[in-house]
Amino acid sequence: MCKKNRISTPRAGTKGKRPAISKRNRAATVLLTAILSMTMLSGNAGLAAFAEDGGRVAPATDGKPTALAGNSKPNPKEEIVYARLDAGGAVGGVYVVNSFEGGDVTDYGNYTSVKILNTNDSISLDDGLVHFSSSADKVYYEGYLEDAEMPWDFSIQFFLDGKKYTADEIAGKSGALTIKISVKRNNKCKGDFFDSYALQMTAALNTEICQNIKADEATVINAGKDKQLSYIVLPGSEKEFVITADVKNFEMDSINIGGVRLNLGITFNDSELLGKVREIQGAAAKLDDGAGGIDKGAATLKEGTATFSGATQSFESGATKLDKGAEELQKGILQMQEGVDTLNSRSASLTDGSAQIKAALGQINTKDLVYLASQNAQAAAGVQVLLDSIDLLASFAKATEDSTAEAALTVLRQQVAQFYELLHSDSEALSKIGAFTDTLSAEYSAFDKGISEYTEGVSAIANGYPAIVSGVSSLTEGSKGLADGALEIHHASSNIADGAAALLDGTKELHKGTSEFHSKTNGMDTEITGEIDSVIAAISGGKGNTVSFVSERNKNVSSVQFMMKTGAIKIPDSNNDKPAAKKEPTTLWEKFLHLFDKS
Repeated sequence: MCKKNRISTPRAGTKGKRPAISKRNRAATVLLTAILSMTMLSGNAGLAAFAEDGGRVAPATDGKPTALAGNSKPNPKEEIVYARLDAGGAVGGVYVVNSFEGGDVTDYGNYTSVKILNTNDSISLDDGLVHFSSSADKVYYEGYLEDAEMPWDFSIQFFLDGKKYTADEIAGKSGALTIKISVKRNNKCKGDFFDSYALQMTAALNTEICQNIKADEATVINAGKDKQLSYIVLPGSEKEFVITADVKNFEMDSINIGGVRLNLGITFNDSELLGKVREIQGAAAKLDDGAGGIDKGAATLKEGTATFSGATQSFESGATKLDKGAEELQKGILQMQEGVDTLNSRSASLTDGSAQIKAALGQINTKDLVYLASQNAQAAAGVQVLLDSIDLLASFAKATEDSTAEAALTVLRQQVAQFYELLHSDSEALSKIGAFTDTLSAEYSAFDKGISEYTEGVSAIANGYPAIVSGVSSLTEGSKGLADGALEIHHASSNIADGAAALLDGTKELHKGTSEFHSKTNGMDTEITGEIDSVIAAISGGKGNTVSFVSERNKNVSSVQFMMKTGAIKIPDSNNDKPAAKKEPTTLWEKFLHLFDKS
């Protein structure tokens, strides 16, 4: 049994351990509201008020119960615990109504007084042992607990326009009302009642007094001019509720609180749910396989991009070398252009010298050689002029590094020199000179033609060389662009390789996550089935044996219920100096109804 000092002040309480499942679906709450309502209104419906009748009996003075009573088998019993709370939630008095089948009954409880409610049989109380005998089919007796601790600590606070009031102070006032209701574990109370019993709290507000009522977590029922606000507190839960309203001449009926152990008998068809879960499990397996494939593909991609990056680096290096080579080529071409221009400018001198030689040969007449013999001195002078011209052409050919022309002129000079020597020979030699002159004249025509073709070729090269220079310039510019582009490609390929490496890291994490997801979902169907059972067990408070609230010595207890009621908030009636006389309860039902009114 839980004990408590009588009439304690509201306390904040100490937070207890919450159950494994702390959040519930609102639909389940509505269902539980209906179940609790039916449970608490059935059978023992005497929950409205304690009887005003003091009716307590003093402990028996006629000795201890008989040995037969003390040694008898425990009688099956039911307990209903009635607690009067003040308007702030503090416990003011606790009565327990115990019900038995008739016969010789032994019960235990630290009562200060006991009383049978429905028969005139005598009852005895001695040091916590209660005994009576009755022939009635059902016997109810009431025991009063002087200082009982309830499993729950209740705190009810009232605020009007933001200012806190006591229940007595707020009666008859008007303004913006806020009611804060707190339910917490009472750690002073022994037993598992807090973790095993659900509460239903019902507060009624008169809509003629209260407007704009708001209670977010309540199930609201319209009952005539009242709005009934019903709350559910599941086993093991600590809750806080807030009610707001605009009030005028505020009054409020008592808040009724019932606590029961739920035996819902819920059966849950989980086949459809588990079917979906198994689909998820299959999808998780496929997802893991797919992630593994992605991981392998990313590894291959990383290898490929690394190879590609290496190739672009080689390409960039080659493009850079090509660019440098193009610059060197351009420099060489420009230098060569200068030489071609110089050669082309000297072609006219070469052509003029060759024409002079040809003209000189034309001046030599073989028919006049006899005359020349006599005129040897004059001919020798003419041949000397020819030798000088040949030397001039040989110098030009050497200056232009034309080895072919230089060699030809050397041969020609030798022949002319011989001719010069022949001029000093006899007339027989002059005859040979005539034949040599004819040969030289014929050969020099071919040589002169070659000179003309050579100078024309040089001129053509000089004319076409600007196009070569322009092409080489374009090549240089193109190679520069190619080198820049190759560098950009290499940088881009490096970025691609880095991205592929990062992608591989990501796919590894993805595969790790999907593997973990697959592992976690692998037994999810079994876990869900167990969790459903756990949720149902938590809602119903478990399937443990019912124990007595009054005494651990009571072993054969079929049910324990809690019925609590706060004080009402009423405007004092100034017209009546004395309270109206109340009717003495006579029937069992009336005694149940008036239990909460006992002082």
